[in-house]
Amino acid sequence: MGEKPVLGYWKVRGFAHSIRFLLKYLNVEFEDKYYGFSSPPDDYRKEWRETHRPTLQLDFPNIPYWIDGEVRMTESIPILRQIARKYGKELVPSDSSTQWRVEMVESYIVDILISLHRLMYFYNDQLYQDFLKEQLPKFQKLQEFIGDNKWLLGSNLTYLDFLLYETLYQHTVLKADIFQDLPRLTQHISEFEALPAISNYLSSPDFLKGPVITPGAKLKI
Repeated sequence: MGEKPVLGYWKVRGFAHSIRFLLKYLNVEFEDKYYGFSSPPDDYRKEWRETHRPTLQLDFPNIPYWIDGEVRMTESIPILRQIARKYGKELVPSDSSTQWRVEMVESYIVDILISLHRLMYFYNDQLYQDFLKEQLPKFQKLQEFIGDNKWLLGSNLTYLDFLLYETLYQHTVLKADIFQDLPRLTQHISEFEALPAISNYLSSPDFLKGPVITPGAKLKI
């Protein structure tokens, strides 16, 4: 048997937790490699940049990264897709005629998550209020998109539900009642957490509950 695959990322949820949830759901044995932070916080990437990054033979060195045999890749969404294709094909929508919808909603959710992280990095009260005004209508559209579906794209769980869950959860850390008027999104969170493999992971000592963001952010949650 070859070496276990390796997922490398900071010791935060960030852009890697949806990947961790997917791996745990699929029961993939892997090394969850966390990187610590250098001091001072304004250059917390220094140790990673100078010591670890040069040794990994990555085409576009960054984290998260995924090493699985000959696959050595970065970028969180391509990693999520690659793992689903290799270990959980049932989680990859197969209808080519509706692939555009998959790619569209994937990009939509990623933009929402990036906006949240941008708020955390540059946080002030005015940005927070503006953020809520901009984000809540986007979540309303997501709720309408899901409609009566059991999961994001229909009756079957897909890799995008892992991305959606983590995006929703991180917003609840920012504001616990953010989805109080969006019951379908709250339902997605609870139903995802009730999946046996996910429930087991959430209660395991391996699970990293937080923080959400790296030390360089103004809002540390």
